[in-house]
Amino acid sequence: MTVDGKTYRQPLVISLDPRVHVSPGDLEAQLDLARMIDAWMNASYHSYNEVGALRVAVANRQKSLAADSPLTGPLQVLDKELAEIQDGTNTAPGFGAVNRDVARFVTMIQSGDIRPAKSVIENAAPSCVALRNVLARWRKINGEGLPALNKLLVQSKLSALPFVGVDRDPVCPK
Repeated sequence: MTVDGKTYRQPLVISLDPRVHVSPGDLEAQLDLARMIDAWMNASYHSYNEVGALRVAVANRQKSLAADSPLTGPLQVLDKELAEIQDGTNTAPGFGAVNRDVARFVTMIQSGDIRPAKSVIENAAPSCVALRNVLARWRKINGEGLPALNKLLVQSKLSALPFVGVDRDPVCPK
């Protein structure tokens, strides 16, 4: 700590709560799983917001078009796809639903000082798979649909929609 230009130092010893009776290996397993799921939560949160920003850009392009513009249909199709990966459908969760689910799992894992139960890991794994699937769909939109639409926008003297980087696939439990 520095006060009035003078630095004060003192050793800090961190020790486990004496009421907790768990092995270091169990605590490491808890931390490792929590970090893995935190990464899923960060990827789904980031992607949800990036898709939302792109949807705003799509809406702005739609506002600048005449009602009978040939670009209205393709922009609506893209917005529908983006809504599906952002919010999900009845058959496939989107980034929002994945984020909600993984937030629940990480809260469960961090709420106790014990090795995570195998059932928690097994129940969290489908959220990881869902995140991989929605990221793959997001990559496809970015790699195929968006470039084709941007070409049409530029030909119509409109600015292209922004490209957004897609997060890497999550590491899922084995």
